[in-house]
Amino acid sequence: MTTQVSPKAAPRASAVAVVLALALCVVGVVLGRDTSIEFGFVDGAPWIAPAIDWVLGVTVLGAMLPIGVVTAVIGLVLIICAVLPRSRTHRPSGSDGVWIAKGTAPARTSSISVGTAAVDRLVTALVGILLGAAGLAAAAWERDRLPQFVHDARRTVESWNPTGWADTSWWPWALTGATVVVSVAGLYWLWAHRPRRAASLIGTDDAKVDLTSAAQNAAAALASSPGVDAASGRVVDTGKHRLLRISARASDAGAPSADLLASAAALRETCASAMSGLSVDTQVLIQPRRAR
Repeated sequence: MTTQVSPKAAPRASAVAVVLALALCVVGVVLGRDTSIEFGFVDGAPWIAPAIDWVLGVTVLGAMLPIGVVTAVIGLVLIICAVLPRSRTHRPSGSDGVWIAKGTAPARTSSISVGTAAVDRLVTALVGILLGAAGLAAAAWERDRLPQFVHDARRTVESWNPTGWADTSWWPWALTGATVVVSVAGLYWLWAHRPRRAASLIGTDDAKVDLTSAAQNAAAALASSPGVDAASGRVVDTGKHRLLRISARASDAGAPSADLLASAAALRETCASAMSGLSVDTQVLIQPRRAR
C-alpha cells in the first residue's frame, strides 16, 4: 500500500464537539438529579421544569438586540468551523510515505476517524444554524419584526405548564429516558475523540504480525540513522486500515538532510515490503529541530 494522504490536524469542529459533548454530560447530570428527586431517592427542588417555565415566560427585553447579534455571530463562527477543511501538518518530502512537519513546533497530527469527524462537522453546523436563527429571532423580536406565525406559535407554547408536569405519572419516566439518552450520547461522543490506537495483532491464526513491535523496531532502526535525534513508533487506526506511524526528530536545525530523508524512505520501503499483503500502511513523519 502507499501513503498518499497527508497527515492532518483534527477538524476545527472537533474542539467544538468536545465542548458540546461535555455540555451533554453536564445536562445528563442535571437530568439525573431531577430524576432522583422525582423518584424520591434524594431531597431537593427540581431544576428542569422551572427552567423550562422560565424560558417560556421570557418577554421582549431591550438587551435582546445586542444579545441576538452576539449569538448570531457565534453561530456563524461555528458554521465556519464546521466547513473549514482540516489543516495539513506536514508537507511532502518527495518520497512516498515520508512527510516533513511544516514548522519546528511539534506537529499535532490527529487520528480521529472519518465518521467522528463527519459527526463533529454536522452537529457543529446544526448548532451554529440554531444559534444563528435564535440570535436573529431575538433581534427581530426586540425590533418587533417577527412574522405573525411566530407569535401564534409562541402563544401555543405559552399554554404549556412545565411546572405541572412534575405531578403527572409520565414525567419521572420522561426524565429517566432523557437522562439515559443524553448521558450515553455525551459519553460516547467523548470516547470517540480518544487517541485511536489500532489492535496490535494482524494476520491469520497461523501467522500473526505484532504491529506494535514492528512500529517500535522500525523507530529504533530510524533512531540509529544519521541526523536523527530520537524516534518513536505507534499503530494508528485510520478508520479504513491500520497505519504504522514512525515519528522522528531531526538532530540538526533547518531542513532535514538528504541522508535523513534517504534513511526515512528506505525504512518506509522496508516496512511496506514486510507488510505486503496486509491492510497496513507505513508513514514516516520528520520533525525539524528548532534553531537555537
